[in-house]
Amino acid sequence: MMKHISSWSCLGAVCLSLSLLGGCGSDSSDTPEPAAPVVVSDLPTTQDGTALTLGYKLVDSRVVFFFNEATQKAALDAKKISAITGVSVRGSFNGWTTPTPAAYQMKASATDKGVWYADIPLASVKAPGNSGQPEFQFIVAGTVDGAAGKETYMGVPASVPLGYWFSGNQLLVFAGDDVNAIINNSVVASTVKTIADFNLATTAGREKISNFRAVPGLSKLFRTYHPFKKSRAQYDTENERVAQVNLLMQEHGVKADITLYKDETKSLDAALGETLTPYYQAIVDGGHAYFIPAADYNTVYYASAGEKFGGWIKGAVEFILDPATEAPVSIHCRLGTDRTGVFTAVLAALGGASWDAIRADYQRSNDMGIKEFRDYKILKYSLEQMLGVSDVAAVTDLKAAVSKHFIDGGYLTQAQIDAVVAKLK
Repeated sequence: MMKHISSWSCLGAVCLSLSLLGGCGSDSSDTPEPAAPVVVSDLPTTQDGTALTLGYKLVDSRVVFFFNEATQKAALDAKKISAITGVSVRGSFNGWTTPTPAAYQMKASATDKGVWYADIPLASVKAPGNSGQPEFQFIVAGTVDGAAGKETYMGVPASVPLGYWFSGNQLLVFAGDDVNAIINNSVVASTVKTIADFNLATTAGREKISNFRAVPGLSKLFRTYHPFKKSRAQYDTENERVAQVNLLMQEHGVKADITLYKDETKSLDAALGETLTPYYQAIVDGGHAYFIPAADYNTVYYASAGEKFGGWIKGAVEFILDPATEAPVSIHCRLGTDRTGVFTAVLAALGGASWDAIRADYQRSNDMGIKEFRDYKILKYSLEQMLGVSDVAAVTDLKAAVSKHFIDGGYLTQAQIDAVVAKLK
């Protein structure tokens, strides 16, 4: 009997154990659901307020760009983008071209729906734009207004504050950068001056409107706006600007001219009243006009250490040193800012001008007030790439450093440098 009772007791214990596991007729609804797996975000850093507002976040020695479809919804809707197949970031640091290498193609997050990101070393995005800061925009590829396979620049979101955008582009702003200076540059860049803003009764006023002046350290080399192409004909200053270029060239006895662009003497726009003055025509007819047709913005700023730019400097120096070329000489591109700014910076340095003088001269082109602005930092970047230095302002002998670059590269000899400086002093 005792043995029988013991058997039922054992059976009860087994049933109790099984009931705890859901057996023996127990209600399985009492069993807790297994915990959901923890999803770890694949984003390289968190999207905090700064990242959502500016579209990027600085993390140690890297920058992480973010494109968030949710926060960009209004802009996407306004541009009629109904499907996104890719997002990239383009800017001053990759020539505003289709991103290569692929690092500038943003990745779609596998864990954060609608978020695209690109994690890039800071060293790769240091190249500044016209603002003096690195500039960028997001480009969305996909279906735009019902058409597939399209790309659209997104512009600057309304949430981006002053000091973090410039002339339609977003800016990378680093610790120590002067946001107030950036804001001031933006104001200057958006200002259009009228004739009333220039005192044409003074030499200073005439030089300001025409972007005409002697290059620092070289009294017989003058930088200027174009002498006959009217690139800003929409402004009431343009006719006077071109007229003053020609008057000042004649008053300073300019005998030869270097154009950092193609020869347009045969492609005058009659509707704009473009014409060659008799004085300039004589320079052309005498064979004293030299053209560098391939000179371009990206090369002078971002590839200044290369053979192409070195060859242009060599050609310009050889033209000046040609016995048939008489000084004074003028030099210009279309506006007299970008290509002219870098070429004259090199020649000024060879002539012994300091970085401070070169920087100040470069910045003066902004006084024209034609909604074109160049901060000296982009020139600084060009010279630093050329010389292989981290800070051109810290170079104690700029003339020696620039001379060495062009001599070591095989573009110029010391004798040529000495001769061109003597001819232009």
